[in-house]
Amino acid sequence: AVAPDTMLQELDTLWFAGNIHAVTFLLKMPGLLHTEERHVHKTTVDILERRLVQVVIAPHSMLIDQTVKDLRFRTKYGAAIVAVQRRGERVQQKIGDIALRAGDLLLLDTGPQFL
Repeated sequence: AVAPDTMLQELDTLWFAGNIHAVTFLLKMPGLLHTEERHVHKTTVDILERRLVQVVIAPHSMLIDQTVKDLRFRTKYGAAIVAVQRRGERVQQKIGDIALRAGDLLLLDTGPQFL
């Protein structure tokens, strides 16, 4: 959670957790933009039914050493990878170009059927 006295800076990214209907209120605030707007249609799941899920790549997973793009991850699993964390740090690379490794933590944008 962000402290009430936190001063936001230009280009800060805010992650919202809560009632999905409150997002409409947030998007009406001057100066706030929905940065993932271009990704909204990457899955066929209605925006109100989407979930953020964290998964970890297992040590002997068949996904290891394959790129997200080559795996056709979104098509195969019905989930879009939002971010990849490796050894406590976010992988700063285009998602499709990331070769997955054991222990990678994936943040997925999914529908309710994924769980």
